[in-house]
Amino acid sequence: FSARYTTAKRVESGEYILRARADDGIRVYVDGELVIGRWTNSSFREDNIKITIADRVNVPAGEENIHWIEVEYYDYLSVGKVEVLLEQS
Repeated sequence: FSARYTTAKRVESGEYILRARADDGIRVYVDGELVIGRWTNSSFREDNIKITIADRVNVPAGEENIHWIEVEYYDYLSVGKVEVLLEQS
């Protein structure tokens, strides 16, 4: 099966560690930019990356720190498991 999860989160600008744990394929986008892309069959494992999140520009007042996070996931066989964590570094 496959799934897509999308959320808008209020995130202050700064440095973050994005951790994506999944068995099989996962892609994570922040504000439309692919930051983790492991679209292959695999056992449950973690990918992590340090990212910088900056306030958005040319948006209505009060929405500068609202960011879109999208997760695409697929499971090939057996039980599926996916976790995504965003932690300030």
